[in-house]
Amino acid sequence: MPTRKRRGFRTDQKGRSVGERFIKLPHWMMECEAWCSLRLPTRSLLLKVWQRHNGQNNGEISYSVREAAKALGIGKDTASKCFHELREKGFLKAHQEGSFQWKSALATEWQLTMEKHHENPPTKEFMSWRTVPKK
Repeated sequence: MPTRKRRGFRTDQKGRSVGERFIKLPHWMMECEAWCSLRLPTRSLLLKVWQRHNGQNNGEISYSVREAAKALGIGKDTASKCFHELREKGFLKAHQEGSFQWKSALATEWQLTMEKHHENPPTKEFMSWRTVPKK
């Protein structure tokens, strides 16, 4: 049976949170160069992928280009560009590449670099991304 903790947080017998899940967007992340350079549909896609993270499934988060296009109300080409931008800037890594074939459609399985992966700490690869200076 859940017990009540201070400030309204509920926990189970092992001390784990019970109730609403949320995404924590720290200020240091929103102020980094990579985040500031993301286009709005790309930020929205990152939040949609992050929404599927349950604390245990990082590296196994399934999200396809078609799902992203439908969820965000954008075209498949735009969704594909958004995934590419998230990979390029270090927010996402693909663990299992997806494919679309006549008999089966497998979505890519993603890892969020701002969350721990199994017992490994977050890599936060986006923190080292820099814009290329124009000549």
